[in-house]
Amino acid sequence: MNSHSEPAQTEAPQKNFVKAAQTSDLPIGSMKRFMVEGHGLALANINGTVYAFEDRCLHWGVRLSDGSLEGNVVRCRAHSWKHDLTKGEVVVSVPPGDEGTHFTTFATKILDDTIWVSTEPNPVGPADAAIFAVSDGANGTCCQPDCCQTNSKE
Repeated sequence: MNSHSEPAQTEAPQKNFVKAAQTSDLPIGSMKRFMVEGHGLALANINGTVYAFEDRCLHWGVRLSDGSLEGNVVRCRAHSWKHDLTKGEVVVSVPPGDEGTHFTTFATKILDDTIWVSTEPNPVGPADAAIFAVSDGANGTCCQPDCCQTNSKE
């Protein structure tokens, strides 16, 4: 954040950035869901650095913003998959095997008291483009009982 007095930034800092929130909406150590250009994104403030990412776990599509922020990692509430925000990848999957898979992240900028988010995802390698889903949502089956009642998608 700027420490000197300037007029408030009302225009995007560069092309493809949109307003997402005010810094007061996201205290250090917090994570929240925001609708940005019609898309559900989660923003997390880790020691003053804001991370923006698609608000869904790669495993089941559960909102990551409903999980817990543990340092620089978001733990999904459904199956405890852990997503490292600094790396943009899964670091723990249950069952194991999907560690290293990238999830969708977005660049952020803070100008004055406004958090700006890029409308274009950060690049990932071609092998990382897959989204994993192991549920049979039509039948409500899952690897854990009562998981299916807790999942909601927008």
